[in-house]
Formats: sequence, C-alpha cells, structure tokens
Amino acid sequence: MKPRLIVAGIVVLAAVAFVVLRRPQPRERPAASVTDAGVVLVQGGVTRVIAPLAAGEGARNFAWSPDGSWLAFETFDLNGHSPMTTTHVRIARTDGTGLAEVRLPGPNQRFSTYLERWEAPGTLRIRATLLESPDDLFFRYHCDTASFEGPLRE
Repeated sequence: MKPRLIVAGIVVLAAVAFVVLRRPQPRERPAASVTDAGVVLVQGGVTRVIAPLAAGEGARNFAWSPDGSWLAFETFDLNGHSPMTTTHVRIARTDGTGLAEVRLPGPNQRFSTYLERWEAPGTLRIRATLLESPDDLFFRYHCDTASFEGPLRE
C-alpha cells in the first residue's frame, strides 16, 4: 500500500471516531421520590423539591414523559378517604416549574383522576371514574396548554 493511502485511511477513521464519541449521550433522569418535604428529584447528589405535599397527602405512580421534560404522578389522601374524589394527577417540569394539578373539566372537576400513561411528550392519558358512568372514562391532557380532549374511546 502507498503511504498516502494509509495516512488518509487513518485520518478518516479518526474523524469517524471523533464524531461517534462526541454524539450527545442521553441525559440520565433524576430519581423521583417522596419525602416529608414533598415530591423531590434527586440527581448528582442534589435534591430539589418540585411539589410540596399537604399534611396527610401522599404521592405515587411517577412517570417521566418520553422526552424527560415532564414528571407526572398521582397524589392521594393518606387517610384513605373516597377514591372518587381524593386522587389527582399532578405534573411538573423537570426544573420544578409548571407544577399543576390535572382536574377534569366542569362539572366533573371534583372527581379523581388517575395516570394511565404518556402518549407523547407533553401529552398524558388520564383515567377518571364518574358517578354517572359505570365505566372508566379516558381523557387526553396537553400539559403545555392545560387542555383536555375527551372522553376518548379506548
């Protein structure tokens, strides 16, 4: 082989290796948990409260949006009062902004909401049980606009 060809091959391999190694690595999502202070995110030894909880309130079913920008979870009454009215989905951005409780549109806003799953970044599927319906109802909730679609067909 000619020396120039070998050198050109080495340069090409080095360029490919540089591009592959510089490819952005997926960010590790913070761990979400519940403490006396509320719902916290822990990452790199830093703990941030993103959702304070009232006395007698718990949180469960943490779910990250597909792009990792939102955290959704359910809050509930630790005393076990009516599951029809005491469980609600909350959302918050990873930086702690955008905290909101997902409430059904009127006249059903007092009823519980449950987290089904993320359908897309910023779009949640919510389940609700209403008194006038023998079956659970499903809604699509858009986090950025705080708007609902539904009830949806399963």
